Amino acid sequence: MANLRKVFILLMGLSVFTISCKRDAEPLPPFIGTWDLRKLVVKDCVDPAENDEYLCPGGGCDIIVFSSQKVRLDGTAYDYTVMGEIIHVNLSPSIILVIQWKIVISTLTLIIKDSVADGGCTFEYTYLKT
Repeated sequence: MANLRKVFILLMGLSVFTISCKRDAEPLPPFIGTWDLRKLVVKDCVDPAENDEYLCPGGGCDIIVFSSQKVRLDGTAYDYTVMGEIIHVNLSPSIILVIQWKIVISTLTLIIKDSVADGGCTFEYTYLKT
């Protein structure tokens, strides 16, 4: 009987250890939700004539929606992953869009940098949370 009690106590201890060591759920990124484009700045282009700024003060120019696993761009949902301040959007099996992000209060800034071969421009999108 004492051996049975020891086995029972050992099993209870192992179950508590297993439960307490389960990995906590990853927190959701703070950019989950719907965002409305307000400004796009194109800068640092190889051809300075391509540098420009587009304003959309009333909104409605472009909407981007992030869920926990998908981002909806131009009506199409894509898988994405987050590594720190970088978002990798899987546009296709061979094309991954790399986006730097930051949030200040209710403003999301997404920064995409083209290669020099593609013009070398930096695209800085500014969105407001809706």
